Amino acid sequence: MRKNSYYYNKRWREKHPSMFRDQKCRVNKRYNHRYPERIRFARKVARLIQGGYISRQPCQKCGSVEQVQACQLTCDPYNPLWLCDRHNKELHREIKECQQ
Repeated sequence: MRKNSYYYNKRWREKHPSMFRDQKCRVNKRYNHRYPERIRFARKVARLIQGGYISRQPCQKCGSVEQVQACQLTCDPYNPLWLCDRHNKELHREIKECQQ
C-alpha cells in the first residue's frame, strides 16, 4: 500500500470529479436496489421527523444522544428502535451471527 495513499487518492478525485461522482452514483444505485426496504424505512422516518410527528430519542441502551439512528428491525416507523451507531452495529452483528 502506498505510504501517502490518502493524499494520492484525494488528489486523484479532485482531478477526476466526474469519474468519482459516477462511481459514487453507481454504488448508491446498487445499494438502493439491493435494500429497498431500508431506503423506504429511512425516508419514512425522515419525513415523520421533519413533519414533527416523532422526534429523535437518545440511545435506548446507553442514553447517548450522538449519532443516534432509527433501527429498522421494529418495522414500525412511528415507533422505531433508537440506537447509537455503536449499539446498532453490535445488534446487527449479533443477528448476523445467529443466522449463520
